[in-house]
Amino acid sequence: MISTHKYLNLGDKFTSLVNPNFPENLTLELINTDLASQIGLNNDDLKNIQDFCCKEKNKDLKPFASAYAGHQFGQYVNQLGDGRGLLIGQSFAKDKVFDLFLKGSGITPFSRFGDGRAILKSSIREYIGAEAMHGLRIPTSRSLMFFSSSEKVQRDQFETAAMIIRTSKSHIRFGNFEYFYYKNDSENLKKLIDYCFDTYSEFTECDGSIKKLFSKIVDSTASMIASWQALGFCHGVMNTDNFNIFGETFDYGPFAFLEDYNPNFICNLSDTSGRYSYANQPYIGLWNCSALGQAFSNFLSQSEIEDILKYYEKIFSKKLLINFKNKLGLTSSEEGDPNLIQAFLDILHKKNLDFTKSFRDLENVIKKESPTSKDEELRQWQISFLKRHDKDSISLNKKIRIISSSNPIITPKNFQIDKVNMQAEEGDFSTMEKMLDAYKDPFIKNDLTSEFSLPPKNDEKNKRLSCAS
Repeated sequence: MISTHKYLNLGDKFTSLVNPNFPENLTLELINTDLASQIGLNNDDLKNIQDFCCKEKNKDLKPFASAYAGHQFGQYVNQLGDGRGLLIGQSFAKDKVFDLFLKGSGITPFSRFGDGRAILKSSIREYIGAEAMHGLRIPTSRSLMFFSSSEKVQRDQFETAAMIIRTSKSHIRFGNFEYFYYKNDSENLKKLIDYCFDTYSEFTECDGSIKKLFSKIVDSTASMIASWQALGFCHGVMNTDNFNIFGETFDYGPFAFLEDYNPNFICNLSDTSGRYSYANQPYIGLWNCSALGQAFSNFLSQSEIEDILKYYEKIFSKKLLINFKNKLGLTSSEEGDPNLIQAFLDILHKKNLDFTKSFRDLENVIKKESPTSKDEELRQWQISFLKRHDKDSISLNKKIRIISSSNPIITPKNFQIDKVNMQAEEGDFSTMEKMLDAYKDPFIKNDLTSEFSLPPKNDEKNKRLSCAS
């Protein structure tokens, strides 16, 4: 069932009602039926959404754009807001609530100089990226529906418009709190905080404590980024308006997954300073939490904020070590474990080895119980790796299961998504569907994961995109 979004009750300082201006000749290409059932939507709900988008029926829905601000590349921008998207309602599953958001549905009061459109390429990237992250077990927004259109829009060149319906636990961003804080509007800032307590069961245990709320947001953010690092995910645009309160990967732009391991990899061509490089992501996560702490500073003391930010570092370091130990199949703890992990990463960097494949290949080292590499430096590391495993008392089969369940066979690469986009421009979405099927379980070896694990050609490797992509 779809309900009118409760956020509307907060008033016109928070939202602006908007009639969508849908792209021409919308055609529904994909429905994520598994997701629909998980968030409490039935076939009638899906039909109502489709009719609303394609036939502009269903007047019960009340689409609106939200106001928010944010730090973009470290600089505060006092008004951003939903410039090409609208929240159309909420669905419910058990005690959880989920947002339904149109992306690419036309101009809003927050569009500034934009046309309110999303293009086919970026919409496909978001759909695939989010579903891949879900398959990789990383918290993320997801896409419920994908629509193509016949409309052309001007970017660097003419592009085809498209639209997705995104779902998320919440579209409340760090920038929503910053918006009211920097307006010196403590009344509406407190109203927003109370809305979080009243709406989301995940915050019930906070008992109305803003300190506990902030701590919970910091915890989920640190855990999310520890998951990103362990799987080589690069977000590309880690602005505070792209972080939500549940630590869900959010707003997919010029993202990428590491191919050749390079900790300094910058996936976003627009990021000329490298602010959002892979190696910097943990620090930017902390920086963003600090910006959120500043927005809460009317309700928390400086020492309370600083203590919680120290907690970010502890949570991140603990989760990251656990994640990488799982990738190595280790269950016990030894003092030298961080050095063993770092030594492997240093070898991958030095020798330009594929991040995903190199970790997955450790399964073969464990199975054979002997080094497999002909490279002497890597071979010596594998010997150290096997000696470390001698100290773990668990069975060989359990070690193999841990490694195979912690290291995917595939992660989506930009050269692969480019090929999907080329076919989609011709109206062929079959490879997109095949790729989505592969990410239903990217940890299992089968025909699909084998197909999408093929390496890129030299001119396809490590492709980077810009914010405009």
